[in-house]
Amino acid sequence: MEPKQLTDAQNALLAKPLPKEAISPHPTKKYLSTIKAIYVVERLNQVFGVGQWFINPIAVAEATEKMVVILSEFRAPDYGIVLQAYGGNDNPDRGDAYKGAVTDALTKIGSYLGIGMDVFKGFGDKAQDKPQPTEGQTPEQTLHYNAFLSDIKDARDIKKDLMAIHSEALTASKKGEITEAQRMNIVALLSQKKEELKANG
Repeated sequence: MEPKQLTDAQNALLAKPLPKEAISPHPTKKYLSTIKAIYVVERLNQVFGVGQWFINPIAVAEATEKMVVILSEFRAPDYGIVLQAYGGNDNPDRGDAYKGAVTDALTKIGSYLGIGMDVFKGFGDKAQDKPQPTEGQTPEQTLHYNAFLSDIKDARDIKKDLMAIHSEALTASKKGEITEAQRMNIVALLSQKKEELKANG
C-alpha cells in the first residue's frame, strides 16, 4: 500500500508555533530556550493520531559517567516517515539520564518535521534578548540568514566551525546575500555560541 501524503492541514499544524507555555529558558544556558517534550508529543498526536507513530531508541552511542547519548528512530508507518536523531542527557540518575536522552532526541526529531522550528532558529521565549533580523530583507536573504542560524546551532568547534561561519557571513554580506544588519546579528550569535562551547569544555 502506498504511504499517505501529509495534507496541507497537517503540514500547517506541524509548522504552527508551539504555545508559549511549551518554551522555557534552558536550566543552565539562560540565553537558550528549551521545548517541553510533552508539547511535541501532543503535536505529533494531533498530526498523526494517537498510536499512529512511535519512537524507538535503537542504539546507545555513548554512556560515560557524566553523559548518556542515544540514537533514536521515529516512525509514522502510514506515511512512510522514518527519522533518526541523537539525544543526550547528563542527569546523575542513570534511569533519568536515559529517559532524558530519549526526550532530547524526540524534540530534535520534532524539529525535522517542523515542530518548534522557530525555537530552533533562535526565536523562542528568549527571543527578545537575542538579535533579530531586520525589516527590508529579501526572501533570498532570509533563507541565507536562516541557514547561518542553523550552522551556528550545529557548530561544535570554535576554530573550525565558528571562524568559518564568521568568514562566510562576511563574504555573504559583501555579495548582498545577507544584509549588514543580519551579519551583525550573526556575529552576536557567534559570540554567544563561543561562550557556550567554552563553558562545555
